[in-house]
Amino acid sequence: MVVDSVEFTAEADDEAIRQDRADAPELFAIDCGQFPFERMGDDHFELLVADIYRAQLGEDSANWYDTVSRLNDGADQGRDVILFNDGKPSGVIQCKRLKKIFDLNALIYEICKFFLYAHIRPQIVPQIGTEFRYYVAVADSVSTKLFEFMQASGRKRFEELRAEFEKKCVVVISKSETLKKHEKLKGLSSVELCNIIWTWIDNLKTAVLKKDTLSTMVAKYPTVKKTYFKLDSDATEIICEIRKFLTSYDGELSRDDEAYLKRIRTEYIDRTIGYTGRLNLGLIQGSDLLPFLKGMLAPGIGTFEQHFGSRSVVLTAGAMAASPEQWNEINEIVAAFPHPLVFMVGCGEVSGTKLAEWIVADGMSWIDPTWKPAAAQKFKSGWCWISNPEEDELKCYVLVENEPVLPGFDCGNYSLRLAFKDLILWPTLGNDLTNSILNANSQIRRIIASQADDKLKRPNLILASQHIDHLQGVVNSVGDYHAQRRRSPIAIAAANSQLLQSCDMQLYSATGVFPAADIENNTRASPP
Repeated sequence: MVVDSVEFTAEADDEAIRQDRADAPELFAIDCGQFPFERMGDDHFELLVADIYRAQLGEDSANWYDTVSRLNDGADQGRDVILFNDGKPSGVIQCKRLKKIFDLNALIYEICKFFLYAHIRPQIVPQIGTEFRYYVAVADSVSTKLFEFMQASGRKRFEELRAEFEKKCVVVISKSETLKKHEKLKGLSSVELCNIIWTWIDNLKTAVLKKDTLSTMVAKYPTVKKTYFKLDSDATEIICEIRKFLTSYDGELSRDDEAYLKRIRTEYIDRTIGYTGRLNLGLIQGSDLLPFLKGMLAPGIGTFEQHFGSRSVVLTAGAMAASPEQWNEINEIVAAFPHPLVFMVGCGEVSGTKLAEWIVADGMSWIDPTWKPAAAQKFKSGWCWISNPEEDELKCYVLVENEPVLPGFDCGNYSLRLAFKDLILWPTLGNDLTNSILNANSQIRRIIASQADDKLKRPNLILASQHIDHLQGVVNSVGDYHAQRRRSPIAIAAANSQLLQSCDMQLYSATGVFPAADIENNTRASPP
């Protein structure tokens, strides 16, 4: 009986990949440490995972393997890192560099594919009845169901999904000429194919390596970090610059405050959002969100498609324009829009219990890697969607106001920075916009640090989601932001879900875009 051969990548080939840094993703020095794995090439991501596990050799956590290899099998079997102990396979890490959520159905397919290949290539698995580890490393997010399945143990979780495994075995065979024609698999029924998978499940240890897990692992090994990512700036230098800047404001940056300065979650987005220096921008003023949102984003007939065609659009609504219960409806509207979009909206008061539900909810991303909100507290919250239908990309980030003005509200900790190729966007809730530069948890401090961090000197746009009846605080803060334009341009796009009541500033209306030309339809003085 012929057994298919197995080939592994040569060290010379691996080294050539390491040396190829032409498309190495950029990193900001001031960041909470979420690495843009989704912007790497497939080979780079797979080799990165392998090098992390090589770097761990000799540590207590690595006592189950002594050798790391990459499978050289093209796209047929998948992208696998194989681990050995004493010359025998002890585990596999399947690497999925996706820009979307990896779900349980996709995982079942991958498990079936690996163990059906292992049936004809026994060199990649140990003897049946021996403990074996099956890990999945993903560049971005996984569904809650997948995470729960992979973190669990034992046979029951497999038995509950037996019917789905049988279906996926048939799909795997139908898509692979190698498997379809092999004498050990040819003519087997779905039940018989699934029985092959079932020979492994009692001794299988599973885990998923998500973006935050992999980021922590990479940060632990500076050599790995420098090999795969570009880091042009230095956090120490930036902190010194901010310290000097605050001195000019008669303020100071203490060592305790340095931790607040670094609380930025950066999402690196590998495309431009503007067009020839212009940005398509929309603001929804007032509290009646859904009718305007549907009218703007309706496929084919909506305002945005009629005016901007297929080009990217940025849209902002007020801090209380939505309610927490409207997420599903808004998400469906955003998902149906056929062109690239960034949309930010506030949803007002949210309980700590609700935030805890959002942390693990499918379709939502939590930007603070360590914080779990107190269930008994209440918060000001919102969402920011990023979509790119061409890449099948749809993400929604949960925002929590860091400096709420109203008493009785707890605060968040992190700012979200969206780093496009041509622009840095800052989704900003409520008082985070107006929070004084002298406060430790200041958004403007982080933006100034970002300007020093960004060697490309990209313009910064603050998407300000407000619920105010007076412009004083916003106008005061606009001056502080505008004063930073010497390093790189800064603009503010503000949407308000409240009515402006006080007009003592001699402004009846404002576009919500600052700076703005003082001409008709932008700003106008109060009439006599």
